[in-house]
Amino acid sequence: MRIELELGLASLVREPVDLLTINALRWEMVGEKYDAYRGTEALRLSPESRAAIDAHLARGRALLGLHTATICFSDWPQWWISQELFGESGSKCISPLPKFDVSKYF
Repeated sequence: MRIELELGLASLVREPVDLLTINALRWEMVGEKYDAYRGTEALRLSPESRAAIDAHLARGRALLGLHTATICFSDWPQWWISQELFGESGSKCISPLPKFDVSKYF
């Protein structure tokens, strides 16, 4: 999934979308209990992918993070805004752009 995630984010440059949806669980996997998984499952999002997300948002496009997306990308402080706003659980909803109708995508 690491490669697919990076490729998907890279495609934002060539093929912009109105709504970027992240439904993933990828982080650095720091700690002894993740030793067996770190080599294949851990992720540090590349600078290019971070820039793609930043550019997407700077264009006024929307981002929808589902399920465990709020705890992804643990080495990227800008992604962790949910913890700053809502505490460790990140369980509250951040509303999409005020005039963005997500219903047309379902």
